[in-house]
Amino acid sequence: MFVTTNQPIDREHIERLLFAAAPERKADIQALWDQYKPEFWFKCDKPGITFLAKGNQIHLSAKTLAAVWLLGFAAWKIFACHSPHLLWSFVSKQDIDDEMLRQDEGLYEAKGVFREILATVEDLLKAPSLDDVNWPSDIPRQQADKIGFDTEQQATFDVTMIATAYLLLHELKHVMFSADDAHRPEAPQEELACDAFARDFLLSNSA
Repeated sequence: MFVTTNQPIDREHIERLLFAAAPERKADIQALWDQYKPEFWFKCDKPGITFLAKGNQIHLSAKTLAAVWLLGFAAWKIFACHSPHLLWSFVSKQDIDDEMLRQDEGLYEAKGVFREILATVEDLLKAPSLDDVNWPSDIPRQQADKIGFDTEQQATFDVTMIATAYLLLHELKHVMFSADDAHRPEAPQEELACDAFARDFLLSNSA
């Protein structure tokens, strides 16, 4: 999606992502840009996660975005793993119990795929760079659109972009708190307030 280097990110890239995740909030996003003038910086990869606000800057890395991408596909895999049980439970009015799970012959393999992706994410977060980790063979590499994706991959792409928008909005609220220092809460409350801001921004005006 972006170039892996220590440099500013063109704000249009961030705008496109946020507009796609919350098209009804386009005017609100532009108003926030005008008031707080956030800057987005792509930082070089390093061990751990790089996704944080510093003053009016939001720092992120290619490796961190790759981890979010993989977690999006992991979420889809576990959804596909358990959705048959949820559907059958709803239709049959039966609880999901050990016996139902034992009858699902593909469950063990499906869970294995899910765990493999999570293990890759753990390795990725520990690694110095994205190039130091083997990418799962059944997960497509990151790309800026859904061209060439099948239906499931397109759905996963949409969810992953919304999750990325959520993270950006969370950090944007930190930028807002930094600018409005007189109204800044204590650290634990600030994190919760940033979560609430991101969640409400994406959902409160949706259809």
